[in-house]
Amino acid sequence: IQSAIDRVSSSGGGTVLVPSGVYLTGSIWLKDNVNLHLKEGAVIKGSPDIDDYCAADCCPQNEAEIGWGDYMSGGHLILGVEVCNVSITGQGRIDGNSDAFMLDKNGKPWSEKSKIPVRPSQMIWFVDSKDIKVSDVEIADAPYWSLFFLNCENVSVEGCYVHTIRKEYHTFNGDGIDIESCKNVVMTNSWIDAGDDAICIKSGKDADGRKRGIPSENVIVKDCICYHGHGGFVVGSEMSGGVKNVY
Repeated sequence: IQSAIDRVSSSGGGTVLVPSGVYLTGSIWLKDNVNLHLKEGAVIKGSPDIDDYCAADCCPQNEAEIGWGDYMSGGHLILGVEVCNVSITGQGRIDGNSDAFMLDKNGKPWSEKSKIPVRPSQMIWFVDSKDIKVSDVEIADAPYWSLFFLNCENVSVEGCYVHTIRKEYHTFNGDGIDIESCKNVVMTNSWIDAGDDAICIKSGKDADGRKRGIPSENVIVKDCICYHGHGGFVVGSEMSGGVKNVY
């Protein structure tokens, strides 16, 4: 998958087509002018091995909380770092394989967040990027947040089914869609079933804990269904730059 993305981007852009089947993988880095398109029946599934994911120091914007806080490694299944004109589309599924991290060696769920040895960070992560589109895909079973946009501009999420687990066990911090310090965001016709916040709009801190001071602004959420979870529409859980112009 990574080789195909690199080749398409280096040749000027286009579509990387993922056919039907299950593809077990570590971190995938998205590149400029690439559409990652999952055909119906295609499943990109996160590896159960934490070493298959990017390291916490893979880029300056990244962070980890190993052994405390949210107990996450800084590893992401799909990353878009400083990219432009990138999309994830199609009728397929992106699966975070949360069972591999939320269950112990006996197949029993961890009773507390503090007992999790370590887990990947936000499953799909865009940072410092522009002109991003995610449409129609199923985003399932992230072991932490599902879809996270950080300091991005011109973002579209349409027709997605985003869900984390709240069945025989609880996905701690299993957010649906998080918008932080982003500008010009439209979320429409999506269904979010979250273990924690369904849609969260905020402006927090950078990887070094400094106040980012960049607002989230010009955000439209329309015709979305949110249920379960800690909050449906959560605005301002972290604030260093403010949130404004939200419809």
